[in-house]
Amino acid sequence: MRQLIDRVTVTVQGETERVDVTIHWAGGYESQHEQTRPIARYDQLTDYRQLMARSCELRTRGQTNDQIAEVLNQEDFRPPKRRSSYNAAMVRQLVSRNSPRPVHSRSPEDIQLNPDEWFLADLAHELKIPTTTLHNWMRHGWVEARPLQDRRGRWVLWADGEELQRLRQ
Repeated sequence: MRQLIDRVTVTVQGETERVDVTIHWAGGYESQHEQTRPIARYDQLTDYRQLMARSCELRTRGQTNDQIAEVLNQEDFRPPKRRSSYNAAMVRQLVSRNSPRPVHSRSPEDIQLNPDEWFLADLAHELKIPTTTLHNWMRHGWVEARPLQDRRGRWVLWADGEELQRLRQ
């Protein structure tokens, strides 16, 4: 192969799943190819807006998560990472993560958070990650958290602008 190929150039299209590959062949010929790569988040997909619009449209028509997954798969939408198709759980997470968040109902003492403090669910929403991922990070000590002394067993996490940037990475 080293005698046939001079070099290979790989260029990622922004933060998307699309990758341009140029093969520079011996003799001067160049071939262009587009590949996909695994990515971490739905919003990195090049067709993210169409995916969300279609998912929400199907949801408003009253279709179940299974039915929505089937339609998305038939219409060649592909999830991030290394999966080739959607399932009901993925659709549920996708739709719920991107729907408007309800305002937290406060306890009677009207909890006041300190600057740069977040309720766990609010920080997960801000970072666009599942709350279970944030719970896992708390267990490993990768995020600063304290239990809230209330009957609900909620947690308060600390994250200023710099910490938010670190957590997003």
